[in-house]
Amino acid sequence: MSLMVSVDQDRHNEPLNMFLYLLPMFHVAGLSLICYSQLRRGNAVVSMEKFKLEKALRVVETYGVTHPLVVLSVMIALAKQSVAVWKLYDLSSLKQILCGGALLGRNVMKKVAQSIPAGVAINQIYGTIETCELVSLENTREESRFSGLSGTLITGIESRIISVETLKLFHQINWERFVFEDLIQCKVAPFKRLRRVSFLSSIPKSASGKILRRELVQKVRSKI
Repeated sequence: MSLMVSVDQDRHNEPLNMFLYLLPMFHVAGLSLICYSQLRRGNAVVSMEKFKLEKALRVVETYGVTHPLVVLSVMIALAKQSVAVWKLYDLSSLKQILCGGALLGRNVMKKVAQSIPAGVAINQIYGTIETCELVSLENTREESRFSGLSGTLITGIESRIISVETLKLFHQINWERFVFEDLIQCKVAPFKRLRRVSFLSSIPKSASGKILRRELVQKVRSKI
């Protein structure tokens, strides 16, 4: 896994990079993405005990950080920060900001991009503990910028879509029928079946990016 995580840096002949890491090293992201991957390649890592916005910006300037690895709550804090504060620090070393843990919306990405040097990539990453963290990456070298998606599978990762009943590979699928009939209608109890769809201008989330399901339920009940 450590080879797969950093292989794109080698493929594009990148020099050694400086990573900023804010999460605990005992987490699989710390072990896989940082300890095993970046240090193995020879990259340097700056670790912060606790995130404080202006201190983090100072660390980027002092150590020449190229790749901060952050979560959604940090990106929201960066998006809300005034431009005047950004201008106090030299952030020219930045190459790429990696964000994981929760889906990062395009509006937040674009807001942060307005404050950082032009050309700095903002990419979402997706992974799970079961896969030793990283599965997919939004790669702006090969994909559109600010897509708001979790990207494509990283080098060395393969995926299949199989039937949970037969364990056989799906080849040709009518996706609309598969999603709404097979997954929703046939796989859940009758009281959970989809009967109506509501479109919202925004999804209520906590500061850490988690969906506030209680508020969604209240919105639905208020229309009954």
